[in-house]
Amino acid sequence: MKVFYNPKFIVTTRARGPLRGKEQDQMEISYEQSIIEEHGNIQSIVPNSVAESYIRENNAEIVDCSGLGILPGFVDPHTHILYYGERTEEFYQRIRGESYLDILKKGNGILKTVRDTRGKTSEQILEASMSRIKQEIRSGVTCIEIKSGYGLDLDTEKAILNAAHKLKSMNIVDVVTTFLGMHSIPPGFYGDQYTDFVIEKVLPEISGMADFGDCFCDEGAFSTEQTNRFFDECDKLGIKIRVHSDEISNIGCLKLSDKHKIISSDHLLKTDINGIETMKRNSVIATLLPITAFSLNEKFANARNFIDRDVPVALGTDCSPLSPIPNMLFAIHLAVKNCGMTCNEAINAATINSASSLGLLDRMGTIEPGKKANFSMFDIHDPSELPYRWGDGILRSVFRNGIEFC
Repeated sequence: MKVFYNPKFIVTTRARGPLRGKEQDQMEISYEQSIIEEHGNIQSIVPNSVAESYIRENNAEIVDCSGLGILPGFVDPHTHILYYGERTEEFYQRIRGESYLDILKKGNGILKTVRDTRGKTSEQILEASMSRIKQEIRSGVTCIEIKSGYGLDLDTEKAILNAAHKLKSMNIVDVVTTFLGMHSIPPGFYGDQYTDFVIEKVLPEISGMADFGDCFCDEGAFSTEQTNRFFDECDKLGIKIRVHSDEISNIGCLKLSDKHKIISSDHLLKTDINGIETMKRNSVIATLLPITAFSLNEKFANARNFIDRDVPVALGTDCSPLSPIPNMLFAIHLAVKNCGMTCNEAINAATINSASSLGLLDRMGTIEPGKKANFSMFDIHDPSELPYRWGDGILRSVFRNGIEFC
């Protein structure tokens, strides 16, 4: 057992579900309190004087938090962090003004990473990705959602998901797995043919390996009809659903939430008011990915359009070969600076709402008794410093299950 003693403050906002509307801007902060941890969980949050008595009576280990603020561990609900290779050439293509779709049509973009990743073992994929994973954790992240999608064939999709499970077994970060076989149409297939292949040959084989199914429903990827067929099969297999939508163009993907229980819709750069109202009606969480807009030099999603219409907003990094920036602090910075979010809204988006989007709020996302002892310590006087000083070396420690990672 440990006592995290005498921090400057603890963010102790509580929630029973995703925060929406005005409540997303709420934040509870506790002062002169300590956290008692036992068996990897938070036993209690008590005044420092009570903690001192507990330490004496139980010979508990003391973690001195003097001068540090404690926040819940960030939950990154959208990453493509497991892959092989790089896309340096694409970085310069984009600088020269080539679009995402132009690059894809030349066989680069996602298809370049598919070529690099195919034929690699799960061990090779994980080894190539470990530096990114460690950087992600060092930005205060204690849970990562990881998508496949760089195989577009059975063997490599399984290898990526196996790599995610190997990472999970290392016990350094919580992992949620998502099958994204519907990421792009590989050479040799057309859209309906590849959709048939995924539904008939791949999805049944990986159904026990993935917590979620995902599809890139957008121009240049998969149509609403193809996405609907994929989601039908996910429903039959009991696989929860999330979706990439409205990143390149708005093709009406959000209407699928009238039929399917879509937990989270991600990107949303081109979402209109009708789409937002559909999300609200169907309780879909909006997961914004401002680092991707930054990397693509696209207009940022306006979080106010969602929050002011009572759609809960979550934040993710979308760490990928297109945007290899595994840093939730930077995502929070961009959300406040460019997406119209307040500091409180962005922090809640990266904790409570992100955990909700993965179905994990009962275990993480807040600092309260009974939940996992997942939190980070920052050398800040107030949470409002976080978006401003994100690159200033303010992170001091990350704890998962009460065990320090860094």
